[in-house]
Amino acid sequence: MARARKNPPRQAKAAGGKVVAKVLDDAKVFRTAKGGGKKPDIDKPKDTDVTPSQTPKRKTDDELRQDAQTIHDTVKADRRRHNGTTVATAQDADGKLYYSVSGNRTAPAMEAKAQELGYERIFGKKYTSVDPKQTHAEQIMLNATDQGRLKPPLRLSPSRQPCDRSNSSPDSKQFCEDRTDNYDGADLAGW
Repeated sequence: MARARKNPPRQAKAAGGKVVAKVLDDAKVFRTAKGGGKKPDIDKPKDTDVTPSQTPKRKTDDELRQDAQTIHDTVKADRRRHNGTTVATAQDADGKLYYSVSGNRTAPAMEAKAQELGYERIFGKKYTSVDPKQTHAEQIMLNATDQGRLKPPLRLSPSRQPCDRSNSSPDSKQFCEDRTDNYDGADLAGW
């Protein structure tokens, strides 16, 4: 004599489909003739590949420029620091966002704002030791790209006008715009 189940599994019916209900590992799975539900793979490791839904949004040139200015403006209260600083933001081929600060300097407020906006900092002597005169934020980004840290093509936007266009003395110019224009795989955005 068969015993009746106390709590029989529910059955769902899709429009015009045959219903089949199974209980697998304490999880009910409903399948219909037209497809249906799927048991989640709880124990299966997550796939680390980036899918289109996980790909970061591509920023416009104006957004990159505005983000660079927003990060830069966190030190606006300190006039000397604000005037002696440039921030460059970049988005690489994978859609990842990066920022660098001239002279590898930063401030806690800059770091906090950049993280809030989704940027990762590029810094270190390894990005200025190639040419010790290349301390501008744009140069640091391009040197990091040369060393494989960022994946080209790269869209780069500084918080200030590139030094090639400014009225600074020839000794302080690092020709950031010229290098970016002639750099295969990088575009100056927002200027």
